[in-house]
Amino acid sequence: MEEELGKLKISHDGYWYWCNNQLTNENILKLFASSIFKENDTYYIRLKGQTYIVTVEKVPFVIESVLKGEESFIICLRDSRRIIWPESIIFLIEDVPYTSLRFEKDALISRKAWWQLQQYMYETDGEYEVRYDGKRWPIKEN
Repeated sequence: MEEELGKLKISHDGYWYWCNNQLTNENILKLFASSIFKENDTYYIRLKGQTYIVTVEKVPFVIESVLKGEESFIICLRDSRRIIWPESIIFLIEDVPYTSLRFEKDALISRKAWWQLQQYMYETDGEYEVRYDGKRWPIKEN
């Protein structure tokens, strides 16, 4: 059974809201963000056997910054999580960079993070990619 958890929403800039109040508690943000899933074009979270609809204005995840890890980049997400960035394609959609973390094109790369990646961008035969420690993230115009 699906319910609306008091109008839970992820705004276009990646901030979480409940009844138009921004959520700031890191533990709650991490719980909600790690519980999100997608069915067709609708996002949900599942908690304690209940499924709740989440309104997502743009994408569910925003990469705020990028850190150098021992073997890969560590990405800092707006929802307070830090995760290893899996190798994936970076899509440029109208000059805005996105990547895929859990779902297709589900993460916006912020301007700050994009600038942090500039020093790791390489061109080969007219194609661009981000490289770090043997890993690569091809950049594709979409």
